[in-house]
Amino acid sequence: MVDFPLLKFAAKIACERDKLKITYRNKTYDFNVEDDAKLYGEALQHCNGHNSIKDIIKLVKISEKYFQEIISKLATIPIILNGTEIIRKDRYLSGRELFWRLEDLLFKWRYTEKLSCFNLDLEKDIAM
Repeated sequence: MVDFPLLKFAAKIACERDKLKITYRNKTYDFNVEDDAKLYGEALQHCNGHNSIKDIIKLVKISEKYFQEIISKLATIPIILNGTEIIRKDRYLSGRELFWRLEDLLFKWRYTEKLSCFNLDLEKDIAM
């Protein structure tokens, strides 16, 4: 059971009318939702390891049972981590949090266009 959910930083959320799509490492996981998918997407954005599930449900005003079901499914993949194991209470950066933040930055770097300036390939110049 995850009390303080942490959505991995590299996970991306997309909302359609009645479908919630979460993409992580080029795999997409679809969830059919009973209410507005944007509310569940907003709730997942509040999964930062500092907010409890009950606080998120009160903040966004969604169904507790259905949101916990989504959280438990995401925890088995695992896209949701237990925030109490990753995030420090004093808000300093832990080694585990740093790892997941670096993973996000590496995915952004890998899948964006190459950096160039004045028709020079900056990544190639930096590597040499």
